Amino acid sequence: MRRHGKRGVPGRLRRDAAGGRGSQPAQSERGEELAGHGHGQKIAGIFRGGGKARRGELLPSRSQTLEQRCAQSLQERGFWGNLCQAELLPRRKWQGGCARDEEGTLNRMDAAMEEMGLHPLWRLKPGKANEFPDEHAAMGWEEMKSAIESCTACPLHKGRNRTVVGAGCEKADWFFIGEAPGAEEDLKGEPFVGQAGKLLDNMLASIGLSRESNVYIANTVKCRPPANRNPEPSEMAACHPFLSRQIELVGPKLIVLLGRIAAQSVLDSDASISSLRGKVHACGNIPAIVTYHPAYLLRNPMDKSKAWEDLCFARKVMTGL
Repeated sequence: MRRHGKRGVPGRLRRDAAGGRGSQPAQSERGEELAGHGHGQKIAGIFRGGGKARRGELLPSRSQTLEQRCAQSLQERGFWGNLCQAELLPRRKWQGGCARDEEGTLNRMDAAMEEMGLHPLWRLKPGKANEFPDEHAAMGWEEMKSAIESCTACPLHKGRNRTVVGAGCEKADWFFIGEAPGAEEDLKGEPFVGQAGKLLDNMLASIGLSRESNVYIANTVKCRPPANRNPEPSEMAACHPFLSRQIELVGPKLIVLLGRIAAQSVLDSDASISSLRGKVHACGNIPAIVTYHPAYLLRNPMDKSKAWEDLCFARKVMTGL
């Protein structure tokens, strides 16, 4: 009978997981994500044991500069290429099964990357400076509303019926930011009307809020994009001074970002909404949390439970402020 290699030997399993000769190593989810950016094979190789790739294990790196940076980062910290991932971090960081930073829970690969100075590609970019022209900084509510109604800073003004400034209390603890006005909002001049507006009202009521009490609602842009398409970055940039001034005038304790477009615009991030949820972000000096847009929830009702979790998280954050 043909004898196979040793089974159940921990040392052998660790060597295989680290990129041994036994089989083609399985790439982690993070490695697959990074591979899409052209760096995944070399970075994944570091976590499987580093050093030179064995035959059949990894393709040659297309980025020699990245390889040199990785090697230098390891050498500066006294690490050697034959260490496995778990040995790269102090033992105390693994005792709880994960590491934590200011943004929330990190998985083991994230922590290893942080330890070696290799930050994950999906991390938030530095936020926008909360700066806008002096004429906007000095505006009160009426002057700003007039400026928005007469604004021609981007092409969206050509197809609008009405501008949608915002709605709610002009002094409020809660500030909800959506993406852009739709067809009904464009006709009425108010944010979140129609079915999406009704769902938002229900979401607010579920945590004891209403748009008439201690809540202000606005969008990243003040005019409807054609055919309800997503607003372009240049269009959101044109409206950014108005939104920034609205935040200053309202003076909220917490900002709730509704949907991917609003979250990525306000936080200046290209991260997915799933990676932004469940964390406290910073919008200037104001904490912000991310959840799904009501219009998305109408199309994907299975995610309403996740939105409920986000609202409970927002209420918990507000309680601690």
